[in-house]
Amino acid sequence: MNRIKKWLEQDPKRILFIKIGIVLLGIILLIALPTLYLVLSGVGIWYFVKKAPDIRKRNLMIGLFIVSFVAVALQTPTVTKKTSSDQSETKQTVTSTSSTTSTTDTSSSIEEAKRTEDEKKAKEKAEEERLPKKKLQMSCKKKVKP
Repeated sequence: MNRIKKWLEQDPKRILFIKIGIVLLGIILLIALPTLYLVLSGVGIWYFVKKAPDIRKRNLMIGLFIVSFVAVALQTPTVTKKTSSDQSETKQTVTSTSSTTSTTDTSSSIEEAKRTEDEKKAKEKAEEERLPKKKLQMSCKKKVKP
């Protein structure tokens, strides 16, 4: 410990850089692990109120709790949107492989109905394009035969 103190006391800017590094690390972890901060700050609030009363540290924990709560609230919609889009992609692949699927979600059933209508229209257009070609081929064959 004495070596570390001597090393830090040699240049006062070292302490400043270490503090800045700790703050940046905290911000990065707040982005990555906001739920952990939320839980730990809740425990910190309880600890600094009941076990070892310290108003300054309690207030810091309350501030951290609020910041982490906001971070969790901002990140949650992103996660739910990603999972819902993943589920819809899975449903699309399942419907393309099998013709009979049943879903309980009304919005997905509406989407499926629209998708099947589009597929039917595409098939009808393809058949309409094939019929004139077949008629033309048949008429050419008839002309060649006699």
